[in-house]
Amino acid sequence: MLVSAAVKVALVSPELPFSGRVPVVPPILEYLGALTLREAPDVELSLHDANQQAVDPASLEADLVGVSVWTATAPWAYRLADGLRALGRRVVLGGIHATALPDEAARHADAVVLGEAESIWGEVLRDARAGRLRPRYQGVQLPLHGLPVPLDARLRGNYRFRAFFTMRGCPYRCTFCSVHHFFGTSIRYRPI
Repeated sequence: MLVSAAVKVALVSPELPFSGRVPVVPPILEYLGALTLREAPDVELSLHDANQQAVDPASLEADLVGVSVWTATAPWAYRLADGLRALGRRVVLGGIHATALPDEAARHADAVVLGEAESIWGEVLRDARAGRLRPRYQGVQLPLHGLPVPLDARLRGNYRFRAFFTMRGCPYRCTFCSVHHFFGTSIRYRPI
């Protein structure tokens, strides 16, 4: 149970295999970090990009650790999650891979967020604080109005670029692509 006055939340972007150092700030960290502070402004938030600095479970001080998982990063993310859980830390896995294979992700996490986090992340944080994380949380697709402004300059690293999401979804149904399955078949634009 998270009982400290200042709950510590760490968000981790997994190491990409065979890529070296990526010069782009991981957008998920800046967006989910901003969403975390909007939903729970009293948390002590830390952001970690494993592509810039090694992330060691033993030195990651947090009551709750969130990791966004892609298929390519799943082995690394699962090793990190298993190491954190062995140390008694609570782990929430989300992202496109966790949404596609929630039973697999659940073997390595205390909770799995399916779909888009904006609609459900506040509930995850409240449940974690109360010591009653559910095994699964189902996010829904919302209009992109009211998305928080991404955090800026919170990550240390050799970054040359930042990304900013302007839309989600795709009207095309290419057989090789998962975008329309996970983000919808119509384009949702973020208002200027």
